[in-house]
Amino acid sequence: MNSSSKILVIGIDGATFKIINPLINKGKLPNISRIMANGVHGVLNSTIPTVSPVAWTSFITGMNPGKHQIFDFFGKDYKSYKFKVNTAKDRKAIPVWMRLSELNKKVLIVGVTMTYPPDPVNGYMISGLGVPEGSDTKSWAYPPDFATEIINNIGKYEVVPKINLRRLNSSDKEKTNYLSGIFDQIENRVKIFKYMWQRDHFDFSMLFFLDSDGISHYFWKYMDCTHKQYQPGDYSDYICKVYEKIDNAIGEVLSIINYDTEVILVSDHGFGPLNKVVFLNNWLVSKGYLKFKHVSLSEKLFSKINSLVRRKRFISKKEIDWKKTRAYFNGTVGNIFINLKDREPEGIVDSWESNNLCSSLQKDFENLVDPQTGEKIVDYVYKCEELFKSKDIPNAPDLVVVFKKGYGVVGEEIALHGLKDTGEIITDSKNWSGIHEPEGVFIAYGKNFKKGYTIQGTNIVDVTPTLLYYFGMPIPENMDGKLLKDIFIDAFFKANPISYTKDALGFKVELSEGYKEDESEEILERLRNLGYIE
Repeated sequence: MNSSSKILVIGIDGATFKIINPLINKGKLPNISRIMANGVHGVLNSTIPTVSPVAWTSFITGMNPGKHQIFDFFGKDYKSYKFKVNTAKDRKAIPVWMRLSELNKKVLIVGVTMTYPPDPVNGYMISGLGVPEGSDTKSWAYPPDFATEIINNIGKYEVVPKINLRRLNSSDKEKTNYLSGIFDQIENRVKIFKYMWQRDHFDFSMLFFLDSDGISHYFWKYMDCTHKQYQPGDYSDYICKVYEKIDNAIGEVLSIINYDTEVILVSDHGFGPLNKVVFLNNWLVSKGYLKFKHVSLSEKLFSKINSLVRRKRFISKKEIDWKKTRAYFNGTVGNIFINLKDREPEGIVDSWESNNLCSSLQKDFENLVDPQTGEKIVDYVYKCEELFKSKDIPNAPDLVVVFKKGYGVVGEEIALHGLKDTGEIITDSKNWSGIHEPEGVFIAYGKNFKKGYTIQGTNIVDVTPTLLYYFGMPIPENMDGKLLKDIFIDAFFKANPISYTKDALGFKVELSEGYKEDESEEILERLRNLGYIE
């Protein structure tokens, strides 16, 4: 292994060839176009569920969610009905930069989602989405003094633009401010990376761009003339402008790295149109799986006031009659939980009948029909053991519902704001117009990668074992990802034999300390502003 070899990973959240290829055909994205033409590229299949904290954690660990224990933005306390916002402490598998740090490789990580608090790497790390705004100045960087250095030399570090995205549909000014904020964020991260790269050397580095995801959630209907809510006009090119800005940023970065630095560009998932949303708990009520308690008018009023004052949006025991509930939904994706005896505080489903209940739910979900079109809207329903390769994961969802393209869920729908009172099950999306799709992006460019080669069948968990192989490290046998042999030139592959090692995870199923209450509320508010929960 050439000791001077280095890798830079560029993460572009939600990037899709649906946008990239047409822009390249129009002569746009010259930097992405160049590395695609002179490297390896192909679709990178995402995780199920297809949501960023799950996908990026799988990317950095090479493990499926059943091993790393991140199933959504929210984690379930397996001894209660409580859900809390996940942090990096809830991750139960080793990220690639810690494995490389143990090999004395120097690393630089800038802005990756689901990395707060930062890991004690051999180098420098700045956390991404998940940093509470009111947190201590030094808490989002490692080593802690690195945060002060960045602020003094680059300026204030912000994770997302300070825009309430829920106002985008009604405010032209907010739309303009949002695009400007995204541009500022991209420029800020490039400045940080260039500052560090020119000051030090790094064997492994990762630079992350987040807001390609947010712009796609909110502006897809302005770009896509086939969208049910298509709105032509001044904002039709906003998504493309963000891609072009990121391409310019990639050009800046490529101009300062040396020949020995290879580049891998990835996204955690793709994107497509969102036309309709499903209120999963209302559907569960309609099928007799869930029962809401009768709530008086005064209790409803108190709940709404409490919601506004305290911003509490988690499932409330006052709303659900657990003694008559067999299954419920919570989160931002189709995660369904069984009200199981000896696991849930008021569980009513015996372990022996759980499998039959899951099978019944599968059948009913697969027959869920959009009343306007008469078409089925569920693509597949996975049982825990089928998807996560184990049934004994107490905090995992028992079922994961995957919807057909164009459909999504309403996150945190049964919280204290009365959505359940309407009884709606399927309705037009009034917030997002774009949604995650499983087909992400993979591009590898450099002297040891093939040129002009298209790879197929890649999965997001494959990248970490491939990185470990590149650096001469043995691949843990219990990784779910596989080595992407085909991306390397023959000379490199022949000179570097593959080796494997046993790697016990050694984790306990326990919750981390998590955020403090004020930090948790700030993160919840940020997720609301981003549109992940109502």
